Amino acid sequence: MFKGHLSFAGGGRSGIYFCLPSSEKPVFNPNMTKKIHQPATLNYSDIEIGAVYEFSKRITEAEVDAFAHLTGDFNPLHCDPSYGEKTQFHRNIVHGMLVGSLFSTLVGMHCPGKKCLYLSQTLRFKKPIFMGDEVLVRGTVTDKSDSVKVITIKTEVLVDQVVTVSGEAKVTLLEAV
Repeated sequence: MFKGHLSFAGGGRSGIYFCLPSSEKPVFNPNMTKKIHQPATLNYSDIEIGAVYEFSKRITEAEVDAFAHLTGDFNPLHCDPSYGEKTQFHRNIVHGMLVGSLFSTLVGMHCPGKKCLYLSQTLRFKKPIFMGDEVLVRGTVTDKSDSVKVITIKTEVLVDQVVTVSGEAKVTLLEAV
């Protein structure tokens, strides 16, 4: 279920990155097209304490592979199935920072969106997330500091209604010049 602000601009062009074997670099293909997601354009006054913004997505093996290539983190806990089978999880787990990066999507696309400037984010990893899991990324506005226009958002990632990652984001809104 989606609670927040998201719109699509039809017919826009964008490129898609393809992750290739580790010996090759990802390739940008500008000829591929897809819908471009447009960020919310909330103003400080539009955001209320208690408001909830959320989106869901499935974490894929390709995304984990792309994240490993992007960051250089090829820890076998994330990338080597034979190693993953021998751990207490009995399979590979998703990089915690890949999951944490979804909070950037939350504040950059949903609340406050286009005018967002991320100030800080805390993270607490409570349970593992596995490739193929459907995650719900949720932000609840818990405070607003009118004097400096800072918004505090309780951030959570849930799998099957269980909080797997939690934290707190502080953001402000940029003024247009």
